[in-house]
Amino acid sequence: IPASVNYIDKWAFAGMNNNLECIQVENGNAKFFSKDNCLIDRSSGELILGCKNSIIPADGSVMSIGCYAFACCSDLTDVTIPNSVTNIGR
Repeated sequence: IPASVNYIDKWAFAGMNNNLECIQVENGNAKFFSKDNCLIDRSSGELILGCKNSIIPADGSVMSIGCYAFACCSDLTDVTIPNSVTNIGR
C-alpha cells in the first residue's frame, strides 16, 4: 500500500483474505502501517485487515480488531489476541 493512501474501505479487500499472504504499507504512510502481515490504522490502533499469515502484534499497537478484518480467511488456523485488544468487530 503506497504512502499516499489515506483511506481504505473495510470492503476493499473483501474475499481476498484467504489468498492474501502478505500485507505491506510503504514507509512514510501517515495513516496506516503494517506489522506481522496486519494492516493497522495508526491513530486508532485498529487492525483493519489480516491474512492467512497474520500475527496480531503483541506490542500494544493493536487496540481493536475491525469488522471483517479476517472475513473469508478460511485458512486461518490459530488466533492469539493480545491483552491490548479491547474491542473485536464482526
